[in-house]
Amino acid sequence: MRGKLILIFIYVAITFASYILLQYMNSSKNSEIEISNSNSVQKDIVAYLSIINTHKIASLSHYDNLIQNTQVMEILKKFKYETSENEKTFLRGELFRLLNKKYSKLKELGIRQFHFHTQDGESLLRFHRPTKNGDELSNIRVSVKNANEQLEPFYGFEGGKVFPGFRYVFPIIYENDHLGSVEFSIPFDLIEEKLQLVLPKIGYQLHLDKNTSYSKVFSNYKDFFVPSPLIKNHYIESVKISDVEKKILNNEEITAIQTKLKPHIEDENIDMDANFSISLKDNNRGYRVSFINIMETNGKNTAHLVSYNRFSQLLTIEEKYLVFKVLIILATLIIFILVYIVYRQINKIVAKNKNIQQLLDYQDNLVVLTDGTNMTFANLKFFNFFGYENLSEFKKHHECVCEYFIRSDRFFHLGKVGDSENWVEAIRNLPESKRVVSILSHDFEVHLFSVSVNKFDNKMKIINFSDISQTMKNFIELEEKIIHDKLTGTLNREYFDKNFKTLLHKYHTEDAHLALGMIDIDNFKDVNDTYGHDVGDDVLVHFVKTIEKYSRDEDILIRWGGEEFIIILKVDSKDSLKKALEHIRKVIEIENFPTVGHKTCSIGGTIYVDGEQILQTIKRADIGVYNAKKYGKNRVVVEE
Repeated sequence: MRGKLILIFIYVAITFASYILLQYMNSSKNSEIEISNSNSVQKDIVAYLSIINTHKIASLSHYDNLIQNTQVMEILKKFKYETSENEKTFLRGELFRLLNKKYSKLKELGIRQFHFHTQDGESLLRFHRPTKNGDELSNIRVSVKNANEQLEPFYGFEGGKVFPGFRYVFPIIYENDHLGSVEFSIPFDLIEEKLQLVLPKIGYQLHLDKNTSYSKVFSNYKDFFVPSPLIKNHYIESVKISDVEKKILNNEEITAIQTKLKPHIEDENIDMDANFSISLKDNNRGYRVSFINIMETNGKNTAHLVSYNRFSQLLTIEEKYLVFKVLIILATLIIFILVYIVYRQINKIVAKNKNIQQLLDYQDNLVVLTDGTNMTFANLKFFNFFGYENLSEFKKHHECVCEYFIRSDRFFHLGKVGDSENWVEAIRNLPESKRVVSILSHDFEVHLFSVSVNKFDNKMKIINFSDISQTMKNFIELEEKIIHDKLTGTLNREYFDKNFKTLLHKYHTEDAHLALGMIDIDNFKDVNDTYGHDVGDDVLVHFVKTIEKYSRDEDILIRWGGEEFIIILKVDSKDSLKKALEHIRKVIEIENFPTVGHKTCSIGGTIYVDGEQILQTIKRADIGVYNAKKYGKNRVVVEE
């Protein structure tokens, strides 16, 4: 009896232990699958955000090139104030002809929609559908409404009257006049292409909320969408406009997954506003389907990025835990073995968490995870750039990547951050075009980075540094060309218009006066008439070199037009202005110009009066030139 009782006790103990261990195994299996699914979702999110941020930078470059096009700006300005519909139609045609080649190039880069809007939020010109215009957009397009009301760029996914897309919308302001906005929109096909390069999978598909897609479009474009085979009240783009859907339509594997998955989505209480993954088996294969929420510009979840991927480990995990369940019924020795196996599996789960690290190490950008003061993660590109082995080595010398930001008036640095302000929040609050930092690499090369900040959790932020050194170099070179006269190399009116206020403030701060000298070459027309315009150009070039050679370093020479120049001087009195201008007149008088010999110039000078319009100052100097010419030329007249 006692033996039976012991046997019963052992039976009960083993049964109880087996039950507890069985429950633990089931829980571990589900946890391992959930962790793997969660890691997969995180990788999808990081890859998606990196691609979207890359296109932000590209769209900003397209926008910068566009606003530099004076012809385009002038057409848009005329359109804003034009009341005749016939004339507006003509202006649309002009704009289309002017930019059609650019649109062809944009299409080659993957941009589907190149769209101008009026300042009132109406469609001005759709390059993708040039005959569709004049319709109201603000009532359905938050990005267009906000870009024209807040005069700030807006980025994000949004439906439309023709296509949905990942949109980059910029306000257009020309000569302080708000003319409307412009949009660059990329289709999901381009996003899918980039995702396949970063994270290859069976397929990616975009499932759109009905109100975002089918309900918004013009009636004659509704066949651009078909009902989602997976999610109720959602649509997908039809094969008419999507190469991605053509591939998926012919993919029997994805069709089988959708058939298997749809009842699961409909029957279970799944939170479709969350990012999640579902694992399933079909024909002895494991699959994982991940759902990433995409928000429209109004902050509402309006689409799901769905990825279909083989999950061969699912079968391995289930088979593994089936073996565990069989082993649970064995003796105590087997239980000890199972404990060891569980320990080994936990290590495998921890190892799988490193997948995110590996994904980010493949990124070509510098990526860090920080709350602004404490860094907890950085990718391989970061360590290669700064010359450190790992984060521990970096932290021995630095607390924050922000310590590397070079001080510059042009770019963001710690000197622009308030005492009580976190640098991450400070740069996040800047406009997109201002989020640029200058950093010195370990090999002492200066690089320029565009900085994007994305939320990771309540405290930590993912900071992405995209190298835009070449782009910024090209921009700065273009900016220099714009403010210099092409013939003489001296500064031009563009420079004067942009900088005279700064100069006035500077000279006022230095307790000095800003003075202007208007210089006109005497009888210059005779040079052109006698020797030709080529010799005239040579005279202008030599004239500038002579003045720059004998004037002060702080004096600023500007070609005002033709043979007229303005020189900006810092003086302390009318007498010192007179002496400085007389000096210039004399060196010109004695200079021997090639081909034409000696030339003279007439100069009108004046001192800026506090509070007056700069045009008044220029007019007085011009009057001085007129009087100098009137009284015999080759002289200086200072007007008060």
